[in-house]
Amino acid sequence: MASRIRQQTIASAGWTPMAMPVSASEAQLRIPSDAAAAVNIREDPADSTTQDTLQPGESYRTRSTARGQRIDVDQVICWAQAQSGTVTGILLCYDD
Repeated sequence: MASRIRQQTIASAGWTPMAMPVSASEAQLRIPSDAAAAVNIREDPADSTTQDTLQPGESYRTRSTARGQRIDVDQVICWAQAQSGTVTGILLCYDD
């Protein structure tokens, strides 16, 4: 069985795709409270109007579009970029 938790390095150089490790109905990208930097996230790496910032200790959560549907394995839920250095983000996957 695939893991429902994925730790992923997020660098300040370029946008890192946050892809689902397993199929699930909901996903959360968590930035640990001891992270060295904040993380910018986007729904589209080329569109700055979709950008938000996660401070250490904050999370971004997304659900599938309809109840009963799932977010597929390897589907990108957002793109992330550390504001400086590197940050280890934690991607958590949930079922209903």
